[in-house]
Amino acid sequence: MVNYFDAEMVLTKGPETLPRRMSLLVPTDGTPVTVGRAPENDIVLSAHLLFASQSHCQFFMRPVLATLSGGGEEEAEKERGEGNEKQGPGRKKKKAADRKRGRDAPLLELCLIDMGSSNGTFVNGKRVEANVVTPLRHRDVLVFGGMRDIAAGASLPADAVIHAPEIVTWCVALNADDIPIDCASTPPVVLHADFVEAEEKRITLELLQRMTSPPLTTGRRSTTTANQPPTVLKRWNEAPSRQLWEYEHDQTLQGPADREEIPRVNAGKNDGQINETANAKDDVNKCTQRGGHVAAALFPQEESMGAQITPS
Repeated sequence: MVNYFDAEMVLTKGPETLPRRMSLLVPTDGTPVTVGRAPENDIVLSAHLLFASQSHCQFFMRPVLATLSGGGEEEAEKERGEGNEKQGPGRKKKKAADRKRGRDAPLLELCLIDMGSSNGTFVNGKRVEANVVTPLRHRDVLVFGGMRDIAAGASLPADAVIHAPEIVTWCVALNADDIPIDCASTPPVVLHADFVEAEEKRITLELLQRMTSPPLTTGRRSTTTANQPPTVLKRWNEAPSRQLWEYEHDQTLQGPADREEIPRVNAGKNDGQINETANAKDDVNKCTQRGGHVAAALFPQEESMGAQITPS
């Protein structure tokens, strides 16, 4: 029978459209709990978290050794109560044995690992490195998708955490008796219609260019398939023929500056199509805002009631 560690993620800053709490039941045998916007995850993030990835991160439990020292030993001895005090000569031997068991007592800790998300996972404001285990503590603050241009180990700007409506924060609650209840409400963030239209135009043009490109050789395709899936940042640096496929399989938002323009592969192609490509890129650049934070146009809902569009 599998036992579970029961924790919660409590919303501390975000729109009212998000759940106030998310239950976090993690098997104690080390089985990971997957988190992301894709429906096959164990914890499916809301579509309102625009900058979380389809497969964002994992939670799991791992054993640790707890070492008692100083006041910890005294507190443990005190908890053992009066029974030890009445044991006469055998008292010291039993206390020594108890102390040894206390040093080597196996415990479990909750850990997080980022699965190569585009816009990163942040713990207490710092971006964690992808595929590296990060232990979590009570009241740690998490952000699923913050700023893609912040390196691992670097921190989010304090003003962005406080004021930017797209930065949603969750508090890890490991103790049911000490759960934060305050939540700063922010307006829902949606994609602007101009951004969506420009993206659709760009994807359509890339599809047309792909159809006129020479097919991949068998060796090239097998080599790409054999590699582990790269992060989204790396995906857009790969061959142009891979770009559309990766976009369809990871709908994480990305900035136009991070994308590689597809070269002209057919000298006889209509010049109007080339102009359309340039115009589409200009449209994206014009409607992109807060590019240093996240890679999409951001408009609070009350400012853009006619653009209630979320990514698929």
